[in-house]
Amino acid sequence: MLELRARANGIGHKGASAHVANGQAEGIARPVASATGAARRFRALDGEAKTSTDHKVRVADIKKGHIDQRGERIDDVFYRRRDFAIYRSGGKVMVHYAEDEKTEKRQTAAIAGLVSLRGRLQFLMAGMKGPNPYHGQIAEALRLCLDGRKAEANALLQMLIDTIIEHRLQEGRDFYLMSTGAMVLTIIAMLGVAAAGMWWLWHTTPDELASGLRYLMLATGSGAMGAMLSTALALQARNCAAAMKTHVDPRWNAVDGAARILIGVISAAALYLFLDSDFLGAIKIGALPLKPVIEWKSALLVGFAAGFLERLVPDLLEKKLAAVTK
Repeated sequence: MLELRARANGIGHKGASAHVANGQAEGIARPVASATGAARRFRALDGEAKTSTDHKVRVADIKKGHIDQRGERIDDVFYRRRDFAIYRSGGKVMVHYAEDEKTEKRQTAAIAGLVSLRGRLQFLMAGMKGPNPYHGQIAEALRLCLDGRKAEANALLQMLIDTIIEHRLQEGRDFYLMSTGAMVLTIIAMLGVAAAGMWWLWHTTPDELASGLRYLMLATGSGAMGAMLSTALALQARNCAAAMKTHVDPRWNAVDGAARILIGVISAAALYLFLDSDFLGAIKIGALPLKPVIEWKSALLVGFAAGFLERLVPDLLEKKLAAVTK
């Protein structure tokens, strides 16, 4: 009996010892599980391009495909020195400063001198997606500034600004001409469809439907072409702010060009109707009436002249406003 109890107690002690051992084993295993969870967390961060707030990113950690201090993915690395790194992330050129506090303050003070030029560049480069050759030049300017060559960095950024403005001016002119050309072709096509529709529906010509309608249609079409020529010549005097609207919102240039074409069309129609009206017929110089005899050639010339002179209206308004502001 005593042996059975002793065996039972032994078993109980062994079971307790085993339970304690298991408990100790579990206690030892927990940090492993925590370490595994941390590993999972960092792996997830790499996958989602996030970073934890307690993870300090150093200059040596700035590598392509890694995560920067903001939690964004690094697309490319231009320069990585012992105390700074310059890289591209999210379409912007970024600087990772030194870990040393004094060096970091000195670097941020140096970069602060380029704030105005960098702001202009960011505005001019708005809408440019993906990597472009300007990013490399910006990185070079930042490197020069951090190396103590601030004057050269300013000159390089100013050169980039001038280059981008010229490039965007050219793009703005091209888009402006294409939009106005499309508007002119649309107007001429609408006039042609209207004439064909008259013949298709009523088997009649515009003149048979209304006297002088054919010449009016010729004048309006010619007015659109005259306005197109006026717009092309006016582009030489346009400022960069108007042309650069292409990257901000291309519809601004399209609306401006369409408005000028419509002004030319309306001016051509109004001038033709004025010349063909009975108002001039009642005015005589001696025995000759002032009303001209309009043929298809004169209708084209009148419409073209009226469309070409549409620029007189905005030019006169601009001069008047300039005189008032002075």
